[in-house]
Amino acid sequence: YILENKLNPGDRLPSESELASTLGVSRNPIREAIKGLEALGLVEVRVGLGVYVKAADLDDILTNFAYNLIFDGESVVELYEIRQRLELSYAEEAVRQLSDEYLNEMRGLLAEMEQQFAAGKDFIMQDLALHRVLFRSVGNATLLKLYDIFAAIYANTRHLFQSQPHDVMADDLENHKLLLEALLQRDGELVVARLRETYTKLPDLVVDAKAIAD
Repeated sequence: YILENKLNPGDRLPSESELASTLGVSRNPIREAIKGLEALGLVEVRVGLGVYVKAADLDDILTNFAYNLIFDGESVVELYEIRQRLELSYAEEAVRQLSDEYLNEMRGLLAEMEQQFAAGKDFIMQDLALHRVLFRSVGNATLLKLYDIFAAIYANTRHLFQSQPHDVMADDLENHKLLLEALLQRDGELVVARLRETYTKLPDLVVDAKAIAD
């Protein structure tokens, strides 16, 4: 109805009874549809005033997407593969645009990763933040929003995966050090090769992942 009638953000929808009559359905499915659109951030329900069309907000859509993956380990693995392909496709451009300021920020995040490792903790969030800084230089705001969603998904799906062994984490940390060295040399081809080495295999799903979801 919104698309066919070319409604714009800020336009008010007809009442539930008017929509039900126009669309030839009862009011109940209309009410459920409005709830669904509101959850996606596509309409706004103003108490006492009605329902209004909202501008599509990618943040709202991505937040819903992240929530839907909380118990879906297989999709998280696939998303990790998508992230790798995106990064490799943007890597050389990111190197060309990389500033000294961003390099210093990445050094700080690498130091945090080392601290986490020394304390026996994982450093996945610092790892992701480091990669986000690298690709911030590309200037693609939507790409950065995807990193935010990666962070939300990774933070909320750790219960689906087994802990990484100490030696795997040690190798991962070392590979990020080598990546930073390549970035300091501004060598695009070397950065791509070193970037590939930072993609450690995701740990196996826990056996009772499906039971958790159930």
